[in-house]
Amino acid sequence: MAKKRKKPKMEFRYYQMPAGSPILALLGQKWVQNYGNDVDYLHFHNYLEIGFCYEGDGVMAFGEAKMRFSGREFTVIPPNYAHTTNSDLGTVSKWEYLFIDVEGFMKKFLNNPVKAEKMIQRIYSKALFLKENESPSIAAKILKIMNIMREGEEFYIEESSGVLAALLVEIARLNRVSPEDRVEEETGKLTNMI
Repeated sequence: MAKKRKKPKMEFRYYQMPAGSPILALLGQKWVQNYGNDVDYLHFHNYLEIGFCYEGDGVMAFGEAKMRFSGREFTVIPPNYAHTTNSDLGTVSKWEYLFIDVEGFMKKFLNNPVKAEKMIQRIYSKALFLKENESPSIAAKILKIMNIMREGEEFYIEESSGVLAALLVEIARLNRVSPEDRVEEETGKLTNMI
């Protein structure tokens, strides 16, 4: 008789947005650590997670797929998408994170509910793992938002929301399904379709 395969453990991590902000920033020294030490399970979140790795070496697991990280890379992970970060044994990695209420933000940002839903679906369509030097515009926006949130200057929520709008549009464009989408969007054929 075949042995029954044990279901892998999965952890749900719930975050709550700060009042009046579509962004929860997890920044600072707390996030300089050995990630995944003795962790053998995946987790998922209730919001879009953007992680920026400043330094360190290890493996990112996206479901069954595994990819090496080595610093100056970033992830964009949709809500409810199983993943985990594991630093190499004996090493320390420096990550910082943004959790984004994409749905709440896009519905306020865009006065067109069809376009908002299309962009939300596009942003959520896949996880991204990118190098800063290959996607410098997206990386710069992520780092700009992190710095705005870190400094907390007057009107920082408004400023970070402006940069966030540009970041989410760029991610939505990057997640186009096919080259045909690009042509159709540029010619206006998809303006009212999801």
